[in-house]
Amino acid sequence: MRARAGLLYLLVHVLARARGQYDLCKSLVSTDEGAVWEHYACQPKAQFMKEYMRILVEPPGITCGNPPERFCTLYLGWDGPQADVSGLFPYPFLTTSHVAHAD
Repeated sequence: MRARAGLLYLLVHVLARARGQYDLCKSLVSTDEGAVWEHYACQPKAQFMKEYMRILVEPPGITCGNPPERFCTLYLGWDGPQADVSGLFPYPFLTTSHVAHAD
């Protein structure tokens, strides 16, 4: 009997911890039949990614300096002109070739 109670307690504890990791995301949507709750996947919480990644850019000097997350110029891939895009994008659009995972 004690083993069953312990197992039940462990199961409830594990399920409660797993449930607490996820936020419940829903919104009230109006339809022809009336208002219904629409459930959807939550957006992840914002995190400071510098703790997990190191930003590398190629060619060197394409950014506004330090930190390299802000791009000053748009490199077109040849020796042609470069455009000043520093005021256009608050965040750079990085591809996997620009991001190296920190060790």
